[in-house]
Amino acid sequence: MAKYTDIDFSFSKNSFTGDLNKVQDSTAIRQSLKNIILSYKGEKSFDYTFGGAAQNILFEYSGDITMNVLNSIDAAIRKSEPRITLKRVALDTSGSTTSILIEYEYALSSGETATETTTITTS
Repeated sequence: MAKYTDIDFSFSKNSFTGDLNKVQDSTAIRQSLKNIILSYKGEKSFDYTFGGAAQNILFEYSGDITMNVLNSIDAAIRKSEPRITLKRVALDTSGSTTSILIEYEYALSSGETATETTTITTS
């Protein structure tokens, strides 16, 4: 049995019921993290503090600004995703793209914890 369930953001329909498909557990959490990070602050109605500032990395790359952006993303995840325990948010610029690495833990339906790392490419 899945512990976490969200609507699939592809908005595909279940062929039998006609309902929107759902994503479960780790897929639901990864989808939520991506949504938080890639949303602009002020974009969500009635919650103008929701969202990270990943877009700022694309246009304002410098040491101080990058730390501010990573701190903003860290704070946004801690505020908006209570299903996980955030371990680390880091920036990876080693390749030709810029990626945000997020390491986190969450509880499984069996009571065990799982540790995962999600990478979100911003450029």
